[in-house]
Amino acid sequence: VGKLKQAFGTFMRDEWRSPTGRSISEYRVSLTSWRPRLAELPLVLLTLLQQTLQPKEIVVWLTVQDHQAIAENIRERFGAFGVRFQICDDLKPHKKWLPMIEAGHREPFVICDDDIIYPKEWFAALVAEDRPDAYVGAKCHYITFGPQKTIDPYSAWKKQIRTVGQPS
Repeated sequence: VGKLKQAFGTFMRDEWRSPTGRSISEYRVSLTSWRPRLAELPLVLLTLLQQTLQPKEIVVWLTVQDHQAIAENIRERFGAFGVRFQICDDLKPHKKWLPMIEAGHREPFVICDDDIIYPKEWFAALVAEDRPDAYVGAKCHYITFGPQKTIDPYSAWKKQIRTVGQPS
């Protein structure tokens, strides 16, 4: 994280340059953030800009209040590298995907979280799966069920599973 914060300082001083020689994907990235996480959002966005395969576009969905809470220089600097900060209703956990659909995007897109520092190969590895028959994820939990076929508490789910092959 220390090196990333150092890179962010360089980024904000207009000394950072987008890595060259990267391919651009046909996929967009969509994410959201909210007040408690806005301070870390720039670091997350920087890791998305440093991907070996560049997303077609990075869209950050925010409520009016959260949009206003992000410094204008942050929005402008990231905007110069194709990050779009969009305003939407507070749709809770649906804020990272539903506005994309409502905006008319019908092609597949990637959603990500605002509290993860993404490794440089994350996006390329994810889109390499390109499975029209499945939702592909980099970090997945397996939902388990109790004896009455009710969903177990989140704490009981199998965490960070890795399924290779057929969708589950």
